[in-house]
Amino acid sequence: MLSVLLLALVLPVIHGQVSGTWLTKAVEDDIAPEYCVFPFKYQDRLYYSCTRVNAGKHRPWCAITSDYDTDKLWGYCLGDGGASFLMGDSPCVFPFIYGGKEYSHCITTNHYPGAPWCATTSNYDSDPDHAWAYCPTSGVRVSAIKSSK
Repeated sequence: MLSVLLLALVLPVIHGQVSGTWLTKAVEDDIAPEYCVFPFKYQDRLYYSCTRVNAGKHRPWCAITSDYDTDKLWGYCLGDGGASFLMGDSPCVFPFIYGGKEYSHCITTNHYPGAPWCATTSNYDSDPDHAWAYCPTSGVRVSAIKSSK
């Protein structure tokens, strides 16, 4: 009974669809980098970091699925975009060496709390740029989903 009441209260503020269920058109909130999916496709080009291309209010944004062109799901990136969510221009390289250990998966050590990352070279330790990227995740914070830009 309570769940029906809650659903009735929530439904008027939900607009559109996401993969056959719901899509919210949220307030223009920032989203944490773990909700961005990199790389993502936008206008037939792959992006490995937040972008300002066609950005409303000139704020950087990212897709929260791998194909913005199809899904039209996105959110504003945290902050003013001064920091890139990808250092370098290539995707994850597995296995990679970090801290003298070899990894064949994304790790959460010493980066944004809880956000998985990977090296974009085979040896993070010996790479003078220490190139890395946040790994794509499947989690989506519904309040950050937008239907179009």
